[in-house]
Amino acid sequence: MASFGLIPTAQCREILRADFESDTLGAYTLAQCKAKFPGILFSSGLGSANRVSVVAAGDTAGSGHALRVLYPANVFGATSSGAEWVSSLSGNGDVVYLRYRLFFPDSFDWTKGGMLPGLCGSQCNSGPSAPTGSDGWSVRMEWGAGGSLGQRIYWKGQKATTGGDYMPWFTGIKSVGMETGKWHEIQFMVALNTLGQSDGRIKGWYDSVLSFEMSTMRFRDLETMHINKFMFTTYFGGNSADYSPKEENHLLIDDIIVSDSFIDNKTLALREGNSLSSSNGHLEGSALRFDPSFEGSLVQILDIRGKELAHLSIKTGMVQLPQSLPRGVSYLSVPTRGWTGRFVLP
Repeated sequence: MASFGLIPTAQCREILRADFESDTLGAYTLAQCKAKFPGILFSSGLGSANRVSVVAAGDTAGSGHALRVLYPANVFGATSSGAEWVSSLSGNGDVVYLRYRLFFPDSFDWTKGGMLPGLCGSQCNSGPSAPTGSDGWSVRMEWGAGGSLGQRIYWKGQKATTGGDYMPWFTGIKSVGMETGKWHEIQFMVALNTLGQSDGRIKGWYDSVLSFEMSTMRFRDLETMHINKFMFTTYFGGNSADYSPKEENHLLIDDIIVSDSFIDNKTLALREGNSLSSSNGHLEGSALRFDPSFEGSLVQILDIRGKELAHLSIKTGMVQLPQSLPRGVSYLSVPTRGWTGRFVLP
């Protein structure tokens, strides 16, 4: 059964945005990277390594341009697999949100796992030693065996002496299991702790569903430490050869946004600023019911990139969702009434 939710209306201040639509197709150069990600401190996988390219994502459920990251066969680690760079963020935020979209092809070999982008501060500790509270910290995403999803966190309170703590994401009582052959949305928030306390927070949303929450984190002991860097980091590993894929693999990544508040997906998909009314539409089974004043209006159903999947007229106060709709997040728009909404088909 579908679940339906209205999209938040709060406005956010974007700190960084990268959607690659204006980038030339082909190898992704360091110069292109620096234009999107200011203040790059170091990089791997670009230039002569040629493991990152801009592609037309026509082989996926999406469209437009995206970054394609290559993972060669039989290697692991950031030096030989995938790509990595760290970019400075403007300002000294203590509460920051990161959102991006991922597409794993059907042929993707999960092996034991690999790293995905995240946020960090100060020295951006990512191993091997545990942070001290006065050097740095990092919060990155990680895929595991079978497509499970979680976070690799380096923080002062970590239990692991090396490697940071791994914390899995859940939807309900089930651990998140990513599917191949479709786009996924990942968004998470990091809120730094009050000095001297363990009240730092992380919250994460998988395909717009709250899937992780932790509120006892201690990232820093110095008031000069903030959330000031974005980590583009994706590779197979781990620290042993059994993380290596047997064949060449790749994934697509797109629509990277760093913000000071929750990132409203409506802004990305519909490119408009309509207000919402929670009283005008709701879901009953597979039927959308609307306020009587909406009778005769046209409802558009759009995918995550704003491509129209269907358009239906509201008759007798309702529309029936087509069975052909793809699973995942879809968006609704009643243009003549300035109304938008969102639902999720599992």
